[in-house]
Amino acid sequence: MVTIKIYFRKHNPTSTSGVVWIQFYVNREKVNFSTGVKCEEKHWNNKKCCVGTGNKNELATVMVHKTVVRKIKEYAPGLHFDDIIHEWLDKYYAFLWKTLKSNENTAYKNMSIFRKYVRTAWKAGYMDENPFENWSIKRTKANYTYLTEDELKIKKLTHALRRVLKINTLSPAWRLSLCRS
Repeated sequence: MVTIKIYFRKHNPTSTSGVVWIQFYVNREKVNFSTGVKCEEKHWNNKKCCVGTGNKNELATVMVHKTVVRKIKEYAPGLHFDDIIHEWLDKYYAFLWKTLKSNENTAYKNMSIFRKYVRTAWKAGYMDENPFENWSIKRTKANYTYLTEDELKIKKLTHALRRVLKINTLSPAWRLSLCRS
């Protein structure tokens, strides 16, 4: 079983900012590497091992990395670096598509984050080959559908009606308290 620890590391003791790092063991050897996510020390939550309040982009990045690691653990709980080969990547990508029902861009994002971890392990000498060297997927352009002005008005009206209906299902005492405020 792989245990992953996420921690905050300052490079300079006098600095107020640092970087989020990940630690795990491979063949009883400790592996540490940076996620590249920078944050202020005051925004780091030691209890939850995550970025707390502060920059939403930092928090979102850490959460996406945690999600990717969770999906990998779900697919292959006892995964070792030696197991990650070209065929494994194909099967994992199919798992993202078929089992987890991820769309193309979500699967692409998951694989690109996983590629960072594998590349770091390969550069550190934990893998003989980089399985991503000849493996790639194409990112597709997202297709957005925008609402018209009329559709936006209908959406606002629907929201207002739902709110009124919700209030009407409350007891008379609650409705009176809402009217007074």
